[in-house]
Amino acid sequence: MQLEQMGAQFLMRVKESFCLEEFGPVAKDGWITLVVTKRRAQKLARAGNPLPVGTVLRLRVIKITLANGNQEILITNVPATLLLYQQAEAVYHLR
Repeated sequence: MQLEQMGAQFLMRVKESFCLEEFGPVAKDGWITLVVTKRRAQKLARAGNPLPVGTVLRLRVIKITLANGNQEILITNVPATLLLYQQAEAVYHLR
């Protein structure tokens, strides 16, 4: 999460299992606190995104249901005061 370390705002899609593995089901729009474990740090380093063990990330998780019924999970560090839930899907698709 080099973007977060640089102070940049981001909105990205993650696998549906991203939150389930550690947090269980999350609301359609809510915040989680993710602490980088040794295992996660190793995975990130292999992917070219090293983060020290113990790094704390505060992430907003947004669940969007597509027209075909599938769900997309988006994560961001942008608060709801700047990015409304209703805007998140449109903004993501601008990429």
